[in-house]
Amino acid sequence: MNEEYVLATIVISYLCKKTNESKYSYVKVEDCYPSLVNTNHIMNFAKSNDRYEVTRIEYSLEEAHFTDIDLELCNTVH
Repeated sequence: MNEEYVLATIVISYLCKKTNESKYSYVKVEDCYPSLVNTNHIMNFAKSNDRYEVTRIEYSLEEAHFTDIDLELCNTVH
């Protein structure tokens, strides 16, 4: 099976239980398609707690261009 490098953008929507305000956060990670090990690891790590309730997790994939500099790439898991 051939894998290709991709850039995954993971968006986590959550509810602040103290203020009842909806918010979101995102992270970009390098990954290999179709296994998506890094993407799945982060998605499984995002859990609700006593202060925040995770309401939705979704991701999108784009082709990785290693010659480009992506200033938003804030988390690389190897």
